[in-house]
Amino acid sequence: MTSNRSFFNGRLLRETIKRNLWAIILSFIGFFFCLPLPLAIVVQGLSDGGGFAVRQDLLETAQNNAYSLLSYVNPAVKLGMCIMAVLCGVALFSYLHSRRRVDFYHALPASRTALFVNNYLTGILTVVPAYLVMYALSLVMAGALGVGGLLSAGMVCKTLLVNLVFFLLLYTISVLATILTGNTILAAALDAWILFSLPVLSLVLEVLCIQYFDTWSDSFVLNWLLENGSPVILYFFTGTSGFSGNYTSFNYPIVPQMLVLAVLWLALTALALVLFRIRKSERAGVAIAFEGFKPPLKWYMVLVIALLFGSVFLGIGGEFWIWFGLLAGTVLGHLFIEIIYHFDLRAAFAHWKTMIVLAVAAVAIVFGIQRDVLGYDEWLPDEDSIEAIGFSGTYPWQVVDEYGYADTYFYNGTGCGSGLEKGGLTDPVVVHTLYSIAQECVEQQKAGTPQQAGPEDETGWFNVQYRLSNGTYASRSYTYVGADTIPALLDEVRFSEEYIRQEGTAYQVNLDQELTQQTLRLSVRTNAAPSDTTSAVVSDAAQASEIIRTLQEESVSLTPQVAANSTPVLRIDARFDYVDQWDGQTLEEIVQFIPVYATYTRTLALLEQYGNVVPQELTVDDLRGITVSWVDAPPVSGGVYHADGSPLDQSEQASATETASYDADEVESGSVTVTDPAMMQALLQNAVIEPAAQSCDISRRLISDGVYSVEAVFQNNYSVMLYYPEGQFPVELCQSARTSALT
Repeated sequence: MTSNRSFFNGRLLRETIKRNLWAIILSFIGFFFCLPLPLAIVVQGLSDGGGFAVRQDLLETAQNNAYSLLSYVNPAVKLGMCIMAVLCGVALFSYLHSRRRVDFYHALPASRTALFVNNYLTGILTVVPAYLVMYALSLVMAGALGVGGLLSAGMVCKTLLVNLVFFLLLYTISVLATILTGNTILAAALDAWILFSLPVLSLVLEVLCIQYFDTWSDSFVLNWLLENGSPVILYFFTGTSGFSGNYTSFNYPIVPQMLVLAVLWLALTALALVLFRIRKSERAGVAIAFEGFKPPLKWYMVLVIALLFGSVFLGIGGEFWIWFGLLAGTVLGHLFIEIIYHFDLRAAFAHWKTMIVLAVAAVAIVFGIQRDVLGYDEWLPDEDSIEAIGFSGTYPWQVVDEYGYADTYFYNGTGCGSGLEKGGLTDPVVVHTLYSIAQECVEQQKAGTPQQAGPEDETGWFNVQYRLSNGTYASRSYTYVGADTIPALLDEVRFSEEYIRQEGTAYQVNLDQELTQQTLRLSVRTNAAPSDTTSAVVSDAAQASEIIRTLQEESVSLTPQVAANSTPVLRIDARFDYVDQWDGQTLEEIVQFIPVYATYTRTLALLEQYGNVVPQELTVDDLRGITVSWVDAPPVSGGVYHADGSPLDQSEQASATETASYDADEVESGSVTVTDPAMMQALLQNAVIEPAAQSCDISRRLISDGVYSVEAVFQNNYSVMLYYPEGQFPVELCQSARTSALT
């Protein structure tokens, strides 16, 4: 007879494994369909024939696919691990939910610890060996069939580590849920609640914050809960960019992350063992096996359900209905849980006083968010507590006159910024400047200025992120009004050396990687060249590196005045290879529209020396013609223009705005191609072709007209838009061309 003091019973383990052969068979079948079978399908694609180049492309594709299948990003394996973890965790300990079976097991000559170890190991041994066998078989297949060229020992070890650690963690949570309950169905339900309730709660709270906070950006805490509150979500997005915010990411270093999760697994396993040992046999068949666990679980579940109902009704019916949703969610959630706890419909209103308290708590949470009782919108950290700061934002992007007519600025990209994921900005002067912008935005927020902005006001957007000295993060997002103060402060930041070295276009070419230096190549274009025309190519890696390094050094000296008042004389596209830090693959990167200003004399000299290219402006000789187009459409305020392009008077504008409709006869569109050299030369005065405009700094206020557009048509019939500095759009010339075309 085996001593009941033994921690391990080999005979009992073998018998338990025999009784659970279904799990072993299911594991082998499942992982066969996840690993060897899709790998065989990938290899089969190599037999499609074709020439050498075709076969090389097929081989490269097959190697990439094989790498995806055998790395830790394979979603099929992750799904299989999750399913088997839940099935085994519930099945191996479900005897606790049957009075007859629990009496039998607890009558065996084995200690509670031995029983736990026996069942716990059985769950692992029915899954892990099957996965290891199928993974090893897949590795052998990949090597033998020649598609394992991208695989490495480090990647294999990381893959095994990720999949096994997450399986053990999910399996233990399933075991824990089964021990905490007295019913198998409720065990599965509690398991799902443990795995997904925290992300759901974070999403609900974020919906409420977005609705009621004027300066809501995102939250480090809620982002963390969304990404890490569920092991399933964390598992599926480990090693990927996921859907994280500005501060957290699924791109954690794999080994440290797995070590943390392994510690969590061991802690939960110890907790499961302790609860298993003290669990009373007579709790089989009840809803929750531990009475002390029932109240806090009910409070948490009811509040989450109430907030979820409130958010749903908020989206369906508006702010009034959120209160109905909160009350309905509280009542229904409380009644449902009480019925489950007692397995009796008559117990629905048991502890009704608690239901009232929870309803008040749910309403108080939403009311507190709605009224901003904690001062979220007006919060600013102490400047001395800021360790690093990140930001993103836009300049005012259009000017709207009293008639609703809009001139739109052409901006390179959507704005500017430097996030904390790159380390943030730490220079005290830069931090103070960004903090000053945040202070100005808060003052505008207190005064209600953004909410009162009219169509004639220029507005922009500013988001700031703080990493504080206590290790926490915070962020705010503001809409600001005014075209002078805040953009001027943004310029102080954008032209600082620290910002340029972090975010400057030239610095996006990483010359510190040896592989990059070996493969770097540059395409250079002048201001007379559209995107499909290359003025010069520098393919020598050493020469290209010298040009980029010189360009980086000179870009630090760029002044706000030069950036705002001049167009780069050349633009560069850089192509280079880099090694992905997570999987070791070599990928190609393209950095486009790197500006070269006239002040970058050393860079220009190198480009002339190595690429035989010098600045060239667009001339009439480069073009077949210039097309002037016009569209008289309703402006942003809802009014219209007359067919001759003149605005409506105030009474007409009011009527058009009120009806939000217009007569099609009052709207005219058309185009004319100008070929007269003199007029073409006049239209080219101060003009910048769109590809060159892409290389301009965002403070270079190039503008397009709300009615007229101008396109340059090259000799090869390729056409590009023309933009002009603010105040220099040739409206009179366009009107003249239009009049000539209509007469």
